[in-house]
Amino acid sequence: FFRIGGDSILSIQASSRIRQLGYPCQVKDIFTYKTIDRLSSYLSSETLKISIDSEQGLLEGELGLLPIQRWFTNQSDQGLLPKAGHWNQSFMMTVPSLDTDTLKGVLQKIVDYHDILRVQYQQKGTLWKQYYKDTIEIPEIKSVDINQYSDSELQDILTEWQSDFDLEQGPLFRMGYLYGYDEGKARIFFALHHIIVDAVSWRILSQDIKTLYKGESLPEKGSSYRQWVDVMESYVTDNPKESSYWSEQLLNIPDYFDFKSITAEPSSATLSLSKTETSFLLQESSKTYHTEVNDLLLTALAYALKELNKTNLQGITLEGHGREDIHPSIDHSHTVGWFTAMFPVRLVIEDTIEQSIREIKENLRNIPNKGIGFGAFALDADTNYGYQDLAAVSFNYLGQF
Repeated sequence: FFRIGGDSILSIQASSRIRQLGYPCQVKDIFTYKTIDRLSSYLSSETLKISIDSEQGLLEGELGLLPIQRWFTNQSDQGLLPKAGHWNQSFMMTVPSLDTDTLKGVLQKIVDYHDILRVQYQQKGTLWKQYYKDTIEIPEIKSVDINQYSDSELQDILTEWQSDFDLEQGPLFRMGYLYGYDEGKARIFFALHHIIVDAVSWRILSQDIKTLYKGESLPEKGSSYRQWVDVMESYVTDNPKESSYWSEQLLNIPDYFDFKSITAEPSSATLSLSKTETSFLLQESSKTYHTEVNDLLLTALAYALKELNKTNLQGITLEGHGREDIHPSIDHSHTVGWFTAMFPVRLVIEDTIEQSIREIKENLRNIPNKGIGFGAFALDADTNYGYQDLAAVSFNYLGQF
């Protein structure tokens, strides 16, 4: 699976689709049984029985906040996110020409199915609470003919569509329909506040929109966001020895705030690889040292940082998808929500690139539960470190689209 370009995000998608066919496949099974033959034999076993905790129907009532959500509310309370309601993510899907009335019905079913889309928040001082509502007023699907506007005017329109998000009053998402593209193509625009969505959720939503528009039904719900929050609330108690690991990861890492003097204004850079180079990176380069793409990209990042601060030890903030298999009865592979884990990682450069790749690969493999526990410890009252101690340089691999 991994030698043909598989990664942890693709394994979530693969296991979810296999479960929809009636086989109790977990993400960890794809990591363990890495070929179709071995996975097929395992999933066909008559002794394989897994009971999944789920909440069906329209969910209501209070649910706790994941550590990443609490990080966001803390940032907002400290004034570090002046427009906290606008802190959203958006994506566009290329589609054939669609019937907007049918699309409206699809959106209603999406909101009924993915309960996190009906969440609203209450803030009292620094205390934030989130609640499932059984019904909400769904924002109107807005349509626009792209031929009537310039590119800059379209950007302004899309910005306006996502400018009225309100954590306490709603809405927290918006769908739009853009038409007039070549060959009769159109676009679905979807913007959601980041507190209820992540990059894995984009894939879930796009597939579910396609499924429903075709007139097909969605699978039975898996575990709810609330059930995952409940599991994570006992993480510190269940894994007390992990605290010292995170403390060690933060020791003596460089202070990257000096990098800000390089440029006075925010800037970005984009690098594109050819199809051939991309295929080589994802499918061929892993064979030499049995790496995943993150291992190589993070090694490259370590060398790039060394060019700036001349040190062999780098400490970065790594963002992971956070949907790890730590509880056998939880299946959140088809659950929309913000699951992201942020955690510290030490990157050590050795004498040769080969040694560096091996060292960094092994360090990444040794991270407990792929980092999902750091946030729980960072927010625990008995811990002497927190999110504020994370490095100012962050890395996030969003996978293949």
